[in-house]
Amino acid sequence: MKSLIKKLTTKPIWWWERKRPYPIRREWKHLNPVECASADHSTLLILTSTATLDDAIWSAWSWCRHLGDRFRICIAVDGTYPAEYALSANRIINNLYIATVDELLNIGEQLPGSIQNFQNYHVFGKKLALILKFQRTGNLLYSDADVVLFRFPVDLVAFISQQEACYNGENGVDSFDPKILDQCEKFGLPPRSALNAGLLYLPQGSLQISIAEKLLQNWSPDDSSWFTEQTIVASLMEAADARELSKDAYVVNNDRQFFWEPDVDYNKIATRHFTGTTRHLLYLKAYPILKKNESKRC
Repeated sequence: MKSLIKKLTTKPIWWWERKRPYPIRREWKHLNPVECASADHSTLLILTSTATLDDAIWSAWSWCRHLGDRFRICIAVDGTYPAEYALSANRIINNLYIATVDELLNIGEQLPGSIQNFQNYHVFGKKLALILKFQRTGNLLYSDADVVLFRFPVDLVAFISQQEACYNGENGVDSFDPKILDQCEKFGLPPRSALNAGLLYLPQGSLQISIAEKLLQNWSPDDSSWFTEQTIVASLMEAADARELSKDAYVVNNDRQFFWEPDVDYNKIATRHFTGTTRHLLYLKAYPILKKNESKRC
């Protein structure tokens, strides 16, 4: 009987958990203020869309609680944002810098033509361009807006201290673009297996822009793979001899996608990337945990 109930309710509950409103997304405005570095050669960059502005603040705040003295924090918005958003965000994260992706990409030396073409026409083209530009001029810790830091990231900080590039590892089959894989094979630049591009640390100049330019030289907007950017990053990280973060502590998985499944132990992990299948757990689990942990510190 229990198994039948689970079978009949699994997908309806998942639909409801994904589609229902979550007022907690806006409750970052009541968090205790934190401060990040005002100027440094190291940047924590969080990429977000207009629709996920609230998630970006939660992510930035979670990082700043533990690493705010090490990085200046920049939220890059792919779209527009209201002026009051930036003002409210700076009350919670002092020295936080917010700008549109287009503004950031227009600063300084422009990237090669094939990368600009990809930047302009692929859904994740601007993400790749931002990562390449920022790491060209300084150390870069990159985080998607749906990555949350729960406690001091010992292993990640060790890689940062040693100036070693590192990345999130993902369980399961590699998610790569077959056409870019052909280019990787042609140039002898295999992608780093199991890489998830939602969390990266890149010492200055660790990614070779010339490699990205080569891999994209035959790319066109007609190539529709969702994973082109990730494949290129994986190839660049292989060339950089990057290290994989522990999958047990820096989590990217589908645990507790469905209501009846067990979740990860949030008391033991450092970060989790709440990808599309588990995005609702950001609001059901991650944000309440951040609020609870912060109240204990007060």
